[in-house]
Amino acid sequence: IEPAAGSGEVAHLLKIPLATGGFFLEAHQKLKPVETMVEGVFLCGLAHYPKSLGEAAGQAQAAAIRAAALLFQEDIQQSEISAIIKSDYCQLCLTCVKSCPFAAIVVGEEGIPQVRGELCRGCGVCAAECPAGAIGMSRFTDAELTAQIRAALEHPQGEEHGERELLRSVR
Repeated sequence: IEPAAGSGEVAHLLKIPLATGGFFLEAHQKLKPVETMVEGVFLCGLAHYPKSLGEAAGQAQAAAIRAAALLFQEDIQQSEISAIIKSDYCQLCLTCVKSCPFAAIVVGEEGIPQVRGELCRGCGVCAAECPAGAIGMSRFTDAELTAQIRAALEHPQGEEHGERELLRSVR
């Protein structure tokens, strides 16, 4: 059994990675076996990998249930982590618009890029590509990261349990 002809083009259009054999790759083998890395695109049957008819039918039911759960939501929740554009620093180069793999950044009415929260998945590609450093990620601000680093340096791991003294005595 081989992947269907044209599956490479479909993978490219939907931005779904392919496994080494050319079949579509799931998001996580154990936790999300019918989901892809793209929200709302599900896998089943021989598109995923060669399998028996019974396994394909079970996987098709699971994919249908996941799709129905998504369709029956009244509200789509925004990702916990999303891009934030600091318009004061933006140089209007539109690198963020070009680099966003989810098309979550659009040019607003005033010509300034804006993040569409419902589409942003918090991947950080736009923040990494922005030459002006005008894009940050919520939950990963410089102040928050600095505080985490300081906390880690102030309280070395294992110190509260006396493990350092135990290790020194063993040496």
